[in-house]
Amino acid sequence: MRWDIVLVTLGLVNCGGQAEPGTLTPQTLVAQISPNEEKQLCDWWAGLYGGYGAILDCDSGATGLGGPASEQECVQQLAAGLVGRGGMFSQCPATVEQVEACLTWRASTACSTSAGAPPSECTVVDGPQCSSP
Repeated sequence: MRWDIVLVTLGLVNCGGQAEPGTLTPQTLVAQISPNEEKQLCDWWAGLYGGYGAILDCDSGATGLGGPASEQECVQQLAAGLVGRGGMFSQCPATVEQVEACLTWRASTACSTSAGAPPSECTVVDGPQCSSP
């Protein structure tokens, strides 16, 4: 399973909306964030969509893209897969800054048919250490 699949599962790709950059320490590995930081990251991601449970519509007519249903659900999924407490991505070298940059790019290009190449931060986020067998 790859980060991008988990992120889509969590509803972390959107067609618009803006969220302020997270308040987490940029160089912290996502695999090492605390439970409170998980909540902050989930809140930031949900903000990309306009809040928890929001479903966005693209100008092209595509629908169904949205953020996590609730903070609790998002945190549970992070703890199970993305966080270093034995989760499947515990060896992932992606930092908060890289995840935020990659997700911001994905959010800004989700409805684009010509998004271009992802930023280098997505290379780390989508890399083999951030995937499970």
